[in-house]
Amino acid sequence: MIANLMWSDFMKLRRSYGIYYFLFSLVVGLGLFFYLHIDYSLNNGYDLTQSWGIAFDSYYSYLLKLFVLFSITFIASMFINMDHHSNMWKLIFTTPINRWKYYVTRIIWVVILAQVLGLLSFTTIYLIGTYYDVHADISATFIFHYIWYPFLLAIPVIALQVILSMLFSNQSIALLIGISGIYLSAIFVEWGKVIPWGYWQGYLPPQPTIEMLHNSKLSYFAPTGWGILSLMLVIVLGIVALNRKDFN
Repeated sequence: MIANLMWSDFMKLRRSYGIYYFLFSLVVGLGLFFYLHIDYSLNNGYDLTQSWGIAFDSYYSYLLKLFVLFSITFIASMFINMDHHSNMWKLIFTTPINRWKYYVTRIIWVVILAQVLGLLSFTTIYLIGTYYDVHADISATFIFHYIWYPFLLAIPVIALQVILSMLFSNQSIALLIGISGIYLSAIFVEWGKVIPWGYWQGYLPPQPTIEMLHNSKLSYFAPTGWGILSLMLVIVLGIVALNRKDFN
């Protein structure tokens, strides 16, 4: 049954050009961010390795949270809003299919879209590195940990944003909560890594340094136990809330 729901959502997603334009604009914006930072640094007397270090440091310090959590929040909202916009929820939940299956399939699709964005972002930055011919010094592992890995780390956040988007027909509420999480994620670390935003913030790679650019053995994967616990807690609470929700 979940396979049938996945296929149904795929057919719906094929017509969702707005999501594709959104993903494309994010990838282009990230590529320009790195290219302009590197080009500016090179023109101001820094060598290539230093220029890459400056670009990654600027991304980590100023753009990482916005790029990852902002994109996840809006992808979830755009995907779920297709059901709200077509007023399909009341019809959907009159079928004998359990509500949790709709929730799980939508989590899967938003996770897929987020990882596609992560892959495209990683590929874009890697190609910029190829253009500057820096891969002899800067490993693909380093690029992976700072570009794609935060998207893998954010799966519990995705589950949370999906249920928020399903529960609120007014997507501005789900967006407001998601954007608030972007700015409060550092505070949530102190509350415990079982909270999705706290888990994400707590296991991000460390602040990049010039020395780390040459390290091909970076290993910052979060303990899977915390991630699974956080994800399962969100899913359970989401299913309870979804079963109590009255869709008019």
